[in-house]
Amino acid sequence: MLRWRKLGLVFSPQALPERPPWLAEFAQAPATLLFDDRVRVFFSCRPPAGPDGLYVSRSAFVDLDRGDLTRVLRVSEEPILPLGGTGEFDEFGTYPVSVARDGDGYRAYYAGWT
Repeated sequence: MLRWRKLGLVFSPQALPERPPWLAEFAQAPATLLFDDRVRVFFSCRPPAGPDGLYVSRSAFVDLDRGDLTRVLRVSEEPILPLGGTGEFDEFGTYPVSVARDGDGYRAYYAGWT
């Protein structure tokens, strides 16, 4: 039987002492990938609104210690996917992300905003 354990707030971009502008707000739509020593949690986030008042959505990850899921080991330094070009399906964002192993690599399945 699966047993849930409530941990409370584990990660918030706003709590990082230094964070890049693309990681300003939110850690939503989490998806996980298990490793021997860590759990990688992929999530969507947003930088502040642009001069036009519109937002974009970026995807990132946080690595949590598999033995202590309240301990953050690493946060991605860059978004995991670039935004698409003008008119492409992911021009304004990537959301949400699901990642699966594929041999020695990984595949990310996501929707885009245009």
